[in-house]
Amino acid sequence: MLNPEEYNCDPHLLVPGATVTTGELVASVASASPDARRSFEVLARLVRNVLEQPAEPKFWEVAKANSSVQSAVVDVPSCARLLRRCGFADDGCRFRLQGSGLRCGEAFRLAAALAEQPLAADLAEDLGRALRGDAGAQAPLGGGQGVAAAGAEPAWPARYLSMAEAEAAGRRLSRPGWTCFQGCDAEPEQDAHAMPLASLEACMECAETHAFGGFCAFEGTAYFRETPGAELWQALQRCPAGYEGACFYIYQPKVLAQRAEDDELERALRLSLGDC
Repeated sequence: MLNPEEYNCDPHLLVPGATVTTGELVASVASASPDARRSFEVLARLVRNVLEQPAEPKFWEVAKANSSVQSAVVDVPSCARLLRRCGFADDGCRFRLQGSGLRCGEAFRLAAALAEQPLAADLAEDLGRALRGDAGAQAPLGGGQGVAAAGAEPAWPARYLSMAEAEAAGRRLSRPGWTCFQGCDAEPEQDAHAMPLASLEACMECAETHAFGGFCAFEGTAYFRETPGAELWQALQRCPAGYEGACFYIYQPKVLAQRAEDDELERALRLSLGDC
C-alpha cells in the first residue's frame, strides 16, 4: 500500500532536472490531443495495470504500434512524455517499464493533475485508488533480485527521515549537485543498475550520464536508483542494524546549483556591506 504522504503530490512541482511540470503536460494533452479523453484513458490504464498487477509481465511493456497507443499516446508528445515520466522507457518500438518499477511520486502527481481536468476526474479517482490500494511493491523485470516481489515482506522497515533530519544528515560534496547521507538509503532493493565502487567519481559520472537520481554505496558496490533525486530525498531512511556502513548519494543538479549561487550572492552582499 502506497502512502501519498510519503511523496510530493503537487502536480505543479518542477522536479529538479525537468523543464515542465506534470500539470502543464496534462494541460497540454487536454489542448493538443484530437481526443484528450482517449489519451487520458490509455495513459491512466497503462499505469493502473502495473499498480494493480505488478507481477504480471504483460503489463511491463506495450508496443508503440498498438493502434490505441499509437493514436492516444505516441502521436501526442506530451502524453508520451507523461508515460515516460511514470517509468516507461522508450526503447524505439515499445514503451518498457524500467527495472525499478513505476515512479510512484510521478504517478501521484499525474492523478492530481488529472483531477484538475473535468473530463478526466473519474480517471483520477481510479488511479488514486490504485495507488493507495494493496498493489504491493513493484515487481522486478525479468525476475531480477533488485526489487521486492509483489506481496513480499519489505526487507527494511520504513523509517523515513523528516526534511529537517535529511538536511542535517546531508553533506554537500565538491562535485556539483551531489549530497551524501551516511548510514542512509532510499528505495532499498529497487536497483536499476550496479557497478563496483572502485571509483566514487566514476559512479557519479555513471549516474549523471544515465539520469539516475542517486546510488547507495555498500560493501564495495554502488546500487543505482532511477527515481529523480528530489523524490529520493523524500524517501531517505535510516539503515537498519548491519547496514550502518552504507552511504547514499543523491544527485540534484539544479537545486544544489541554485543553493551554491545563493550562497555566493550572500557572501558577495556581506563583503559589499563590510560584514565579515
